[in-house]
Amino acid sequence: LPIGLGLSLILNGIFFARKINDEKVLTLPDVYAKRYGKLVEILVSITTIVSFLFLLAGNLVGMGAILGYLLNIDDPAAAVWISMIL
Repeated sequence: LPIGLGLSLILNGIFFARKINDEKVLTLPDVYAKRYGKLVEILVSITTIVSFLFLLAGNLVGMGAILGYLLNIDDPAAAVWISMIL
């Protein structure tokens, strides 16, 4: 996953950064709003939020597993502790 994210950042920077900067937009949904309208912007925003929530959930489970192993506690309890810390 980190290799894919890093590669995605590099490729987006090479191919899309100048175009997005020239359009004076801040987010990817802004780009879609200019081309396809407000409805598409909202759909892309919702999709982005949901995907980041899944990414966050995976990270919390992973950090909980590590903390659970290190402190010898249950993984769900460790995930709750990590969420409270963050």
